[in-house]
Amino acid sequence: MFTGWLARGRVFPMNKKAWATKLKKYPVLAGANEPKKSCHRVRKARAELAAYADGTGSQMMAMFGWTDPKMPAPYVAQANR
Repeated sequence: MFTGWLARGRVFPMNKKAWATKLKKYPVLAGANEPKKSCHRVRKARAELAAYADGTGSQMMAMFGWTDPKMPAPYVAQANR
């Protein structure tokens, strides 16, 4: 997936709003236009995968840009069950 926008021969990173727009566009093109598809659900799925792959809370905080150690705790606890 293209992760930025091209201008003057350079690729610039996309902001949160651009990512949200892109993630709403592609399910529609794929024919899976469900109203509950969102960036949050994608992040949640990635966090679950990271926890099941034995990712630590610190690693997950670095991956997702979280600053509060409480954020990865539910995912790690669920994977440890």
